[in-house]
Amino acid sequence: MFKHTAGIHPYVVDIRTKRFESSFLVRTAKDWNMSAASVFPSKYDVGASKSRVNRHLQS
Repeated sequence: MFKHTAGIHPYVVDIRTKRFESSFLVRTAKDWNMSAASVFPSKYDVGASKSRVNRHLQS
């Protein structure tokens, strides 16, 4: 995925390895990268961000 792709949030984590693709961190990064841009508030608020990420992951 590229950051400039439409609908992608600006906090994408780059994953470059196949060797550890089933590890927890890489799986988590894939989920993070697939998060909708609406999960991330325009102004940083840790409480709101955690709530939106949690809601997104439960859907």
